Amino acid sequence: MAANDLMDTLRSGGVLVFDGGYGTLFQRMGLPAGASPDLWNTENPEAVQTIHEAYARAGSQITKTNTFGAARFGDAAAREEIVRAGVALAVQARQAVPETPGFVALDLGPSGLMLAPYGDTEEEEVAALYRSLCSVGLECGADLILIETMMDLGEALAALKGAKEALAESYKTVTKKIPVFVTMTYAEGGRTLFGQTAADCAEALEEADADAIGLNCGAGPELAAQVLPQLRAACSLPLIANPNAGLPVVADGTASYPLQPEDFAAQLLELKALGACVLGGCCGTSPTHIAALVQALRA
Repeated sequence: MAANDLMDTLRSGGVLVFDGGYGTLFQRMGLPAGASPDLWNTENPEAVQTIHEAYARAGSQITKTNTFGAARFGDAAAREEIVRAGVALAVQARQAVPETPGFVALDLGPSGLMLAPYGDTEEEEVAALYRSLCSVGLECGADLILIETMMDLGEALAALKGAKEALAESYKTVTKKIPVFVTMTYAEGGRTLFGQTAADCAEALEEADADAIGLNCGAGPELAAQVLPQLRAACSLPLIANPNAGLPVVADGTASYPLQPEDFAAQLLELKALGACVLGGCCGTSPTHIAALVQALRA
């Protein structure tokens, strides 16, 4: 499927399904606690592709690359290697499951840098970091860019700026239009960790030319149900909801998530009714959760 088809689907009132969480699944497959999942793109690529394919078989139409932490690596060569390998694995996984056509999203989380007034990092430094990551991802065949789990609107806007600059450069040689999605993480009441409201985030991201916005991670679908109406009232963009499978419960140093697949799917149908047209999961969700969501949507 072409990237243009993705936005056409949303503009025509259709729904697209993201995949779910990765970290918990990697830990079950042997990833040591505290280790970076991104490194498995080169150290254990079979495990990464296995999960990608499992989500595709579950019905996910958008595969996130295993590159969430790429922006945190201080070495430019390491960042590029992670992104190249991550996009390649996601592309191969989608090709391996042709019965579920879909898209590859270059997945980029927070950089760990602190912008003013909270820190001393300049906006252009953050924009340049994401510009370089997006340039590599686009070169390798990503169909869209997902900037996710952002807790500071300033960083989200800087990352979006860098992504749009990379796209502008790519359009000199490639005509395919690539959308950029941005999801923030909200706490109770619909504010980010830095105190920005959902409405302020929606207005600013729409003005900065994001193609779709929404939320991910957080406390789960119940919190998402509080935030989505605030986003809908503040902007006209397609809305994304990729919540956790509820709040984690930690026992013996291991986190588990309470929402079972059928309950998760039922609650995401409620988010669809609130205006979300791109649905999926974050921490604690699995291919079984996404399969239940797909089945519920079809029903």
